[in-house]
Amino acid sequence: MEASSTTRIATAKLAPAKLAPTKIVPSQVVWLSPTQAETRLLNRAEPQYPREALAAHRVGDVVLEVQVAEDGSISSIRTLSGDPLLAAAATEAVRNWRYQPYRQHDHPAQFQTDVTLSFSLPN
Repeated sequence: MEASSTTRIATAKLAPAKLAPTKIVPSQVVWLSPTQAETRLLNRAEPQYPREALAAHRVGDVVLEVQVAEDGSISSIRTLSGDPLLAAAATEAVRNWRYQPYRQHDHPAQFQTDVTLSFSLPN
């Protein structure tokens, strides 16, 4: 009995709840696997093989961390691995890529993925 009496008194003293105005929270970046991100790719520009890299017979993979804005454009690129000459060419090409905008909970969202570009010498 004492517990219910205390509860009634506490309830009577509480002010009516006020709802806070709805806030739009900036979207958080979602991670998409390279395979998932590739299915969203709308426009892909291939990198130009740098002349210096061709002359030096430089080959290999370049891995880039790519952040895609809410509108599907590339907002930032960071080289994770690869030859610096080849990475510059890869970055230049990927900067022009365009993805289908990603939506999370029916709101536009940024996403991040890794992109691997392979450079090999022509036959």
